[in-house]
Amino acid sequence: KTRMRWLIILAGCILPVLFLFANVTDSTVKEKAIKDAIRTNDSAKLIEVLIEKMKEQVETDEDSFPTLIQDIEKFTIQCNDSAAVAVLHSMTGEMYNRYYQRNRWKINQRTPITDYIPEDIREWTNNLFTQKIAEELNASLKNSQLLQQTAISQFNPILEIGKDSKMLRPTLFDFLSYRAINIQPIPEFYQNLIAFRKTQSNPKATLLAQLDYLQYQYNQSLSEKGSKEYKASLDSLLKVY
Repeated sequence: KTRMRWLIILAGCILPVLFLFANVTDSTVKEKAIKDAIRTNDSAKLIEVLIEKMKEQVETDEDSFPTLIQDIEKFTIQCNDSAAVAVLHSMTGEMYNRYYQRNRWKINQRTPITDYIPEDIREWTNNLFTQKIAEELNASLKNSQLLQQTAISQFNPILEIGKDSKMLRPTLFDFLSYRAINIQPIPEFYQNLIAFRKTQSNPKATLLAQLDYLQYQYNQSLSEKGSKEYKASLDSLLKVY
C-alpha cells in the first residue's frame, strides 16, 4: 500500500526525472537502479536512489555539486505533489548546508555580497548560503496543513525514519520541522512545531518538542540567568507532564 501510495503521490514528478536521466549510460549499480526505476515507473525507488546518488557524488566529487543541485531544483519545480515537493525542498536545503559546511572556511573569508546573487554557488558568500538554506527550509514547511495530515509512515520507502518516529514524529510536518531545526535552528521552527503539537493528543511528542526548544534556548544564552530560567521551565514541564 505504501509503495502504491508513492506511485500516486509522485506521478506528477516522474516525467521531469525521465528527462534528467534519459541519457544515463553508466554501468554502475546506482545508474542501473535509476534506469530500472524509470523503466518500471517506480517513483519511490527512483527518489530513494536519486538521494543516495547525489549524496555520494557530493562526498566524492565536490565540483559536481552545482549540477546536482540544479537537477533537484528542476525536479522540484516540475513536481505537482505538495508533499513530495516539501521533502525535496528539505533535501535541497540540506544540500546547500552540506556544501557550505564543507567549504565554510573559504566562504567565510569573502566579503558579503548584498546587491546580486552569482549564478555559480562557488562564488557565494556566507549570507547568501544562510538566506538560501532558510528559503528552502521555509518552503519545505509552507504547506503546513497538508504536512500535518500526512503520516510519516507513508514515506518509509525513501526517508530515514527512526524506530520511535511513529510516536514522537508521527507526521511529515514533525519530520520536516526537526530536519529544519537540525540544519538551521531558529526559534520560529520550534514555536510552530510546539504550537501544532499542542493541538494533538500526543503528550510525549509535545514534551519532546518543548524540551528540545528549552535546550536550544539554554544553549543560546549560556548565562547564570539562562540557567535559572532553564531549570524553572523544566520544573513547570514536570508539573504538566
